[in-house]
Amino acid sequence: MTALDNMNCRQCVTLKHQVGVTISVLTLVVATLVTTAHAQPPRSHRDCPAGHFLNASQLCQPMETVLSASGKLHWVSQPTGSDSNPGTKEQPFQTISRATQAVQPGDSVIVRAGTYRESIRPTRGGTDAAKRITYAAYTGEQVIISGADIANDGWVSAGNAWRHSWTQNLCANPDSSNPLHIFRREMVIANGVVLRAVATRAEVVPGTFYVEGTDTCAPVAIYLRLPGDAAPSGHTIELAKRDLLFSPLVPGSPGLECGQAATPGYFRLLGFTFRHAANRAQVGAVCAGSAGSLIEENMVEWTNGMGVSVSGRDHVFRGNTAADNGQMGWGGSMQHGLVEYNKTFRNNWKGYTRSWEAGGGKFVKTHNTTIRFHEAGDNDGPGIWFDIDNTNNRIENSLVYRNQVAGIVLELRTNHTIVRNNVLYANRTYTRKGVGMITQASMYNTIVHNTFYVNEGIGLWIMLDPERRAPDGNNQIFNNLFTNNCTVPNAADLCAEIDVQGENMAHIRSNRLDGNLYWRSTPHPSARLFYTNLLPSSPNFYWGDDLAQWRTYMNGEASTRIADPLLQNAARLDGWHLTARSPAIHQGVRLSMLVPSDADGRLRPTVGADVGADRLNFPTQANDKRKPKYKLRKAHNR
Repeated sequence: MTALDNMNCRQCVTLKHQVGVTISVLTLVVATLVTTAHAQPPRSHRDCPAGHFLNASQLCQPMETVLSASGKLHWVSQPTGSDSNPGTKEQPFQTISRATQAVQPGDSVIVRAGTYRESIRPTRGGTDAAKRITYAAYTGEQVIISGADIANDGWVSAGNAWRHSWTQNLCANPDSSNPLHIFRREMVIANGVVLRAVATRAEVVPGTFYVEGTDTCAPVAIYLRLPGDAAPSGHTIELAKRDLLFSPLVPGSPGLECGQAATPGYFRLLGFTFRHAANRAQVGAVCAGSAGSLIEENMVEWTNGMGVSVSGRDHVFRGNTAADNGQMGWGGSMQHGLVEYNKTFRNNWKGYTRSWEAGGGKFVKTHNTTIRFHEAGDNDGPGIWFDIDNTNNRIENSLVYRNQVAGIVLELRTNHTIVRNNVLYANRTYTRKGVGMITQASMYNTIVHNTFYVNEGIGLWIMLDPERRAPDGNNQIFNNLFTNNCTVPNAADLCAEIDVQGENMAHIRSNRLDGNLYWRSTPHPSARLFYTNLLPSSPNFYWGDDLAQWRTYMNGEASTRIADPLLQNAARLDGWHLTARSPAIHQGVRLSMLVPSDADGRLRPTVGADVGADRLNFPTQANDKRKPKYKLRKAHNR
């Protein structure tokens, strides 16, 4: 085996081959990104009985006991409360907004079941992690924060549709790369189902609506047709009016963006369902504030734009789900953050252009942040997307599947990123992509111990940016497993398990590869194992299945092999685990201090680790039985 030692230092280290060749390896900053090795599943607050809550020792205790330890309790009950009440358990407030006026650092607000049609804009936050202000849904009860109001009355027949006057100003600031109606912010919800907006009155069919008006800021009316062409009478119709559902603000400065230093911070937000926000694209319906917030076990769904904004510093997002949002699940700029055990599904239902900004989540100007044990699936856009000036981040132990364009994208000066222990499965084609992972106009990234399998396009694409917007290359690609990608190769492309591009051979060879395993079981005229080409177009390229020739082009890959990895049930989403006869076992090159665990959190050996995201679960390891993947696991407290 080859050796990659001392990976915990900030200076460049060397990779020593068996033949004695020393290769310079990128600088890695890992001191601030501490891994949880072989973490056990933590308990969820939802696992506790109704009205109980996990304390610092992960034991279920009455919410009142746990939360009162740091400050005063304030109670809210929409069905039974009044905002003229003192906010006690016996005499609760009726709105959460009223409770925001009463809290002090360390206090907690406990919210009982109900639908709260309000925009929560706290002007006071906590002072530090020990004195956060907590907003918690009463465990065992559903607390919904809605951006929509009921509008059952006022509908009149208008030809083949129903018309309702609508003059609420929801300016949208449209972008030329997207259709105008996509950027409109109006939402119509019928019997809990979000209807789809169309561009013209003539396009209104059952299950859609159209907003009449000269532009996005001057609407006149809404025309709708319910599913089955039912009349509105007897049905619950809601119209979205509020854009921000939880977003701290500074009084007198409503224009401050989410996460800016002037806004309050140090919140704890737990257990709510947020939905139906009329928010703009790129603006999160839920915002954590400036710093130090803990956002746990919330659902953010069916918003018009982005579900959750991660902007700010030192935030922790744990156990949340962002699903079915109009543009994307997550996004923003974060420093020294932790995003763990979260899920993002089926985002971009409005159909924003994928290459503009859409999908599971997009991070910009984000630094020293870790995404781990994350699940991103079935998004119409990339699953995890870092774009524009991101440094020293980490994506690990995550499952990224059936997203459009790519599973993971590192773009435009996204440098010094560690991508390890991830499974990139069946990501879908949009235009000419469908790639497991893309790097573009980015450099000095480390891609190790990932499994790329059955993606519709290329498994891993080290892409030379056509516009040369920033330097690229100098990536490290070790111990990855590539198998049966290019399931839907485009006739216009040459598809491969891996594609490494560059301006010349020196540029291509600035990327260092070794210890990978490649396999393709089904021949296809447009698909091969290896592809490397010079851009702009040049006849000097290699596209084929000859490992010796590939090694010549890469000037590396000494320990790389071509072999069937013998995955378990490889046609299934959970089929990326190795079987006992897999040739990937014990075949990874040594990566000391870099990948101490596998995708399930089990410890890896420092020598002879298995190739790919999995470490085989040997039956003799009685305490290493497989548990269901991507459930919450205990992590370091932040």
